[in-house]
Amino acid sequence: LLNHDLGKIGLDQDPYYIPNPSDWHKKNQGAIYTQNPKLNFMTVPDRGLFLLQQYGIECTFNEWIAIKTHDGLYDDANKAYLMSYSDDGKLRSNLSYVVQQADTMAARIEWQQWKENKEDSEPKVVKGNSAVKNRMNTLATAPKSESASKIFDELFNK
Repeated sequence: LLNHDLGKIGLDQDPYYIPNPSDWHKKNQGAIYTQNPKLNFMTVPDRGLFLLQQYGIECTFNEWIAIKTHDGLYDDANKAYLMSYSDDGKLRSNLSYVVQQADTMAARIEWQQWKENKEDSEPKVVKGNSAVKNRMNTLATAPKSESASKIFDELFNK
């Protein structure tokens, strides 16, 4: 699910993450980014789902649950979805677990790559989200035949 972390782009012209102004936090905690204080609080999954509906992009019930619960039990709000002991209350699709595992694995791999190359890396921030907003509008009206890999490449400049 390409959109599970969509909420990390922020809203309007305000990015979710900005470079951390504190050299101490960068050096001692590896926190090169911090959350943008201009944005109102909203969880990443909720902001992502909000952005999808804002641009008229539909998702299935299982996709919605997978986006909502992609952080697994790191987010206490997911306990109601993920810790049911009754068969009637358990998730009926494995998509949520697939997205959780893929997200965890991607974060681990990215961290390992960053750790190996951290001397060469500087925080990169895209100023404003107009390109993403334009692409989201295009995506909302795109023919269903447009490939996900093409959309990903355009969104993330690959």
